[in-house]
Amino acid sequence: MYRITVGVDDSPAASVAVEWVIDWHRARHAQITLVTAFDYLVEEVDEDVAVLERAAWRIREALPDAVVETAMADGSVPGVLERSSRVADLLVVGSHRTRHVRSVLTGRLPLRIAEHAACPVVVVPDDWQKRTGSVVVGLGDDDTSDAAIAFAAAEAADLGVELRILHAWSPPASTADVPLDPVVPVELRAEHGERLAEVARQARGRCPEVREHLHEGAAGGALVALAADAALAVVGTHRTGPIGELLVGSTAASLIRDSRTPVCVVPSNWA
Repeated sequence: MYRITVGVDDSPAASVAVEWVIDWHRARHAQITLVTAFDYLVEEVDEDVAVLERAAWRIREALPDAVVETAMADGSVPGVLERSSRVADLLVVGSHRTRHVRSVLTGRLPLRIAEHAACPVVVVPDDWQKRTGSVVVGLGDDDTSDAAIAFAAAEAADLGVELRILHAWSPPASTADVPLDPVVPVELRAEHGERLAEVARQARGRCPEVREHLHEGAAGGALVALAADAALAVVGTHRTGPIGELLVGSTAASLIRDSRTPVCVVPSNWA
């Protein structure tokens, strides 16, 4: 059975993440595990138990047939969720995009969780509202976005919605000393268009409705705009360093900061 883990605390963002999971589950079936992190030395365990019980009750109320489990672990939030992601197919966390509240799910922490998780991570903004729009995914210049494309196509197929693939490119900069040959941007655009068309062709094997978006300029703002009415935005991670460490880039950061759409960050090595 598909396994989905949800990081919860007593914040509004965590409650919204639970609501997103309820909506997501209606199109599929999964085992849902609610996880909270705590510190024995500074926290009241009873409060954490109550948080888990409330979240579990809400899911069981909405999804009577769902398999719901709860778990508590001593440690930091990133550490606990990273360990939980090793036995999950999807990890979901909330994010406080609009409110300055006391919660662990603020600032760069959702990005840090996504960087270290072993499975795809959905970051749900605290102002999320259900939409029936498309699934949007960003296509990079290399194969690090392959897993994100496959994940997005599967999500779009399950939801019965259109998959939109955005690929951004930029012409090389010109200077007064070295002017840019006007033919170069035309050729580059054609090359990037061919790459986008080939990826879209492969994606149609999983999801019949696929639309291509070729954008000249930075990917972050373009993806935020395209995702404005989407049900889900999907991005991949980048490999960095000699040991293949994963890094969440500026595009994902822009989406999580600026978009009201849930963002799924898919590890480039996810299969």
